[in-house]
Amino acid sequence: QQAGGTPEAVKDKIVVLFTGWAEEESGGARFYSQGPYLSNEGAAYLADNGVNAVYVDFPIDKHPPLPSPPSTTSPSIACCRIGKSP
Repeated sequence: QQAGGTPEAVKDKIVVLFTGWAEEESGGARFYSQGPYLSNEGAAYLADNGVNAVYVDFPIDKHPPLPSPPSTTSPSIACCRIGKSP
């Protein structure tokens, strides 16, 4: 919300998270190991406020350690659909 992502501003929009990471670090040793990521809280905020899609300029397979092992009943995927099922 600090960057202008108020609920009214993001509803039904495509949100672009431009960090400059890809531009500065693509091809470098730090690209996958030390880059930014979209937190679970950030993704939940976007989903709860009706965002249609999210574009990022950093690798989507990097994330902080999970607090507990993922469920064995659901597949592990790098990118999830944002939004609620109809």
